[in-house]
Amino acid sequence: MKKLLVILAISGMIIGNTSGLSANPQNTLNLMPVPEELVLRNGHFRLDENFTIGVSGPVDERLYKAATRTLRRLAGRTGYFLPQDYITEKSKPDSADLVISIKRIGELKLFEDESYTLKITPEKIILTAETDLGA
Repeated sequence: MKKLLVILAISGMIIGNTSGLSANPQNTLNLMPVPEELVLRNGHFRLDENFTIGVSGPVDERLYKAATRTLRRLAGRTGYFLPQDYITEKSKPDSADLVISIKRIGELKLFEDESYTLKITPEKIILTAETDLGA
């Protein structure tokens, strides 16, 4: 009888702990890494065949290559023929749909700042990071 009560108590704790996970909107978004803070607002950004990426700040080749890979992956996944072939310093961030803005070039070392802020509005996506490693 004692064993049965212990098993029921443990089962109740497990079910109680997992039932709250589905009520949390952060757990329904497929984001990796999981953001420290998330604020959901109304509206959606609609990706179309005119989607462009612009980069601002002290940028090196590493970020241009990463942005170009992102653009090509989007084109492959969506089937859109996007207007940019690759991202360079000539890619204008003012008129871009996705603006990647960094403050400095990061170093490949322990404890380098990889934090970022992602703001999505119906008109534009703005990714701001301390370093290019965070972008």
